[in-house]
Amino acid sequence: MRERQKGLYRKHPFKHMNPFAGTSSRILNSGARLVYSLRTVGVIRTLRELGPRVRYQFSRMTRRSPAHPPDLRTIETCDWVRSLHQIDVGQRSISAVELSSFLSESRYPRYFYRRNRRIRYALWHYVGFELCALQDNAVVLDVGAQGGVWGRIARRRFGCTVSDVDLRYPPGQNGHRIGASAASIPLPPCSLSHIVSFCSFNCFERDGDIGLLREARRLLRVGGCLVIVPLCIGAQHVNLFDPALVEGDASFDAGACRIPWPGWGNNFGRWYNAQAFTDRVLNHLHGFAGVIWNVVHPFHAATGSTSFYAALLRKNVP
Repeated sequence: MRERQKGLYRKHPFKHMNPFAGTSSRILNSGARLVYSLRTVGVIRTLRELGPRVRYQFSRMTRRSPAHPPDLRTIETCDWVRSLHQIDVGQRSISAVELSSFLSESRYPRYFYRRNRRIRYALWHYVGFELCALQDNAVVLDVGAQGGVWGRIARRRFGCTVSDVDLRYPPGQNGHRIGASAASIPLPPCSLSHIVSFCSFNCFERDGDIGLLREARRLLRVGGCLVIVPLCIGAQHVNLFDPALVEGDASFDAGACRIPWPGWGNNFGRWYNAQAFTDRVLNHLHGFAGVIWNVVHPFHAATGSTSFYAALLRKNVP
C-alpha cells in the first residue's frame, strides 16, 4: 500500500515541478482558462467557443502521429537587425532571480499557462513591465489581451488605468474590456500613454500589424510608447499556420514562406525578414523613435532559445 501511495504521489501534478513552470495537469489548466473566459467574455460567448475547441482538442488526441513544431532555427537568426539605420538596437539580460521575484511579487497565475508556456509568457510580461516603466497616472491599452493577465497585474501593482482589447470580447467598451480589431479601436486620439502587445502583433492576419501601427500613432500622446513582445524577426519571411484551422490563402502575406504546424492551435503567425520588416513596420513608424532589444535569458530548456526580441517605440511628434 505504501508503494502504491508513493507512486501516486510521484504522479501528482505539483510534485517535483519546475518552480517557474505552470501546472502539468491539463484538467487544472483547462479549468483555469474556463474561469478566465467566463470572467472576460461571459457565459454565452464561452459556450459558443467551447464546441469548436473541444472538437479541435479531440482531433489532436485522435491523431495517429504526435504533432511536432517545425524547425525554426533558420528564421531565428537575425544578423540584419544591427544594420538598421532607423532604429537602435540594445541588449538586456534577465536572470532566474529576477523572474522568480516577478512571479512572486505579481502573484503570477500558476494555472493559466500550462507547463513551459508559463515561463515564456512570464518572460514576455516581465519585459513589458520593464520597458513601460509604469506610474499610477499611466493610461495603457493591451492589444490582443486574451485573458487579460498582464492588465490585471498592472492594475493591481501600479494602480494605473489599463484597458484590454481583443476580438473575443463583446463589441464596444465594457468596463476595462474593449471588443474591437487592433486596426480600429474606439478610443479618442492622444488618449493613451502606453500600448502593449504580447504575442499578438505577430498573429495579426492580413494588414492587422500595419493597422495597429497606424492606430498607435493616432492614440498615443507625444512621449507615449508602443511595446511589442516578442518581436518575431529572423532570416526568412514566414507565415506559420495550423492546417486544421486555416481554409484558403487569403490570410497569407505575398511572398512569405508558408510553414504548416499541425497541432499548434493558432491559425496564423508571422516572422519578418529584413525586407518584410521594412515594408510592414519601419515604413509605418513615421513620428516614432525606438529601440529593438535582444533579451537574453537562462531558460533555454523551457523556451527552446536563449533570447528573443522586443520593441520599444516612442512617439516623438504630434
